[in-house]
Amino acid sequence: MDNSELQIKKILYRAVHRGCKETDFLLGNFFVANQSVLKNFELDLCEKFLSEDDMLIYDWIIEKTQSAPKSETQLPPKIPSEYQKLIDAIRAFHKI
Repeated sequence: MDNSELQIKKILYRAVHRGCKETDFLLGNFFVANQSVLKNFELDLCEKFLSEDDMLIYDWIIEKTQSAPKSETQLPPKIPSEYQKLIDAIRAFHKI
């Protein structure tokens, strides 16, 4: 097994075992069903993306907007441009 195969296995494990059911579902299903997609994205970028906070990733994917009064909620930080293509692929997969 070469280095990239080990890295893909690590990415798949981290995508499925997040600790938050919502991100387990969104990321796990996407990466498991689209393992070939990993070849289209830089593996190091996927690992970096998966190291982000679960709720931050979830907010980015669902495009959380401010619907409550300003004092009650904060918008998530802007999606880093390096993650945009990956997040777009996850959204398209789940038809979000």
